[in-house]
Amino acid sequence: MEGIEDMAVLTKVGVMSMAKFMGAMGAIMGLIFGIIMAVFLSAVGTKSGLGFFGGLGVLGILILPIAYGIGMFVAGAIYAFIMNVILGLVGGIELELK
Repeated sequence: MEGIEDMAVLTKVGVMSMAKFMGAMGAIMGLIFGIIMAVFLSAVGTKSGLGFFGGLGVLGILILPIAYGIGMFVAGAIYAFIMNVILGLVGGIELELK
């Protein structure tokens, strides 16, 4: 069994690194949700004869990745900053790396 000496201690997280990662994840999630929204709204627009709903779906594919990306970028930066403060107070998190 491996001892505690094999553990690495995470004491700080790069704020911009976390923000970029979270922003990229948010953009991917926004694209997925935008595609789902486009499919459903285009189906509603076709059924009701209102092309307006189909247009909203296409707009969702463009806007949601940007909005989610920006929102998650900001949230990631705030999260990393708060995490660094707490890591400083508790002395870090032990991680086993291989």
